[in-house]
Amino acid sequence: MLGPHFRAAVDKVDPTLQPFESMKGTSGSGHPTCMSEIWDLRRIVAYVRAYATGLAFAIWSVTLAVALGVLLSRGKPPGSFTVYSAAGHRWLQHLPLYDLGNIDGFQYFPTSALLFAPFSLLGGTAAHIAWRTLNWFAYASGMWRMAQKLGRGRAGECFLIATCLAIGAASTCLANGQANIALGALILHVCAELAMRRAWRASALLVLGFALKPLIGVPILLFSALYPALRWRIPAALGVVFGAPWLVRDSAYLEQQYVDCWTKLMLCANPDRRFEDVRGLFETLGLSLSHAAYTSLRSAAAVSVLGLAYWTRRRVLEPYASFLVGAFACSYLMLFNPRTQPSSYVMVAAHAALIAAVALLAVAHARTRAVCAIIICVCWTITPHMLAIVEFWLRPAACIAFFGVLIGQVWLRRVPRAVTRRSPECRAPLCTP
Repeated sequence: MLGPHFRAAVDKVDPTLQPFESMKGTSGSGHPTCMSEIWDLRRIVAYVRAYATGLAFAIWSVTLAVALGVLLSRGKPPGSFTVYSAAGHRWLQHLPLYDLGNIDGFQYFPTSALLFAPFSLLGGTAAHIAWRTLNWFAYASGMWRMAQKLGRGRAGECFLIATCLAIGAASTCLANGQANIALGALILHVCAELAMRRAWRASALLVLGFALKPLIGVPILLFSALYPALRWRIPAALGVVFGAPWLVRDSAYLEQQYVDCWTKLMLCANPDRRFEDVRGLFETLGLSLSHAAYTSLRSAAAVSVLGLAYWTRRRVLEPYASFLVGAFACSYLMLFNPRTQPSSYVMVAAHAALIAAVALLAVAHARTRAVCAIIICVCWTITPHMLAIVEFWLRPAACIAFFGVLIGQVWLRRVPRAVTRRSPECRAPLCTP
């Protein structure tokens, strides 16, 4: 039975739908006598729109449950979390954290081992479940918060569409247990906090990500350059977070770990094999460059991204400005981090998915960008396990195309706002005229 609250929700979305009582072929009680009348296409769309947020979170929950079930059925779940958990155990046992003989293994700050120590204490299957569940819903909630900012009156629909586009890339990272899904979640929450002018919260989230993985240093530098309120708050937060390990470990041990950490990072900066970055793309195309050439290319690209982000801040208003700056930072990381893995693209997948969702809900001129963003999301979903031929080149190539989408949005000064239900013809952009 479809109760009054259900009817009210549908009316809020589309009040022109015919009430059940006036439908041809209904009984005296007002209930349809034929199931085909219930499953009218227009009515299904109205139901989905009315409960879009709940459906999106249901998709996240079901995907998590299925993925955990599959992983646990295979015994001990594989992936990067085993490296994190082992580092937490070594921290608790006062043992060296780094293997300096190769580029694999733990390669993050000692603060990261401290953060993983509680999961190591939890141990076994429970630690795997807790880690993946925490990151999964942090990522989903970050997308929901940005959908509320960008989608305005149609936030639920924006979130549902973005969920369907991003969940493939997110599932790859969920299976691997990699921390990049946590970094992607933190960047989304930082964008939401900056849009609301909450500098302390944004600083705390950025520093938490930096303590987890040094990879997030690029967004820290970019946001600090463009948002003056962060310039002194981030150093203050860094002092607190990086000072905490010295309260629980002796200085000699920590000094040695930081020396080893630097050695490990320098070793990883010049990997002995290909990854899913711009170097992997070039070598797949038959172009081989020296380490010095790649370093120069990264430096030139960093200056270019800083210029693009500054240009974005000048032309586009919040909340889209911080969102696009975050997208530029994550896209740069995917192309120029020397150890980008297939599951790493979860960091930028949410941005592409939200851009596609907002464009689909906006006016007609944004549909081309929506199609481009959807194709990019699909490219980031396809893994080498699905199609071996795409390894090393498809993801970075799609990321370069995504740079074009981002630049196009700023250049055209048409950052669309999702059409509200009250004004279907609305064409007001979220940028200065």
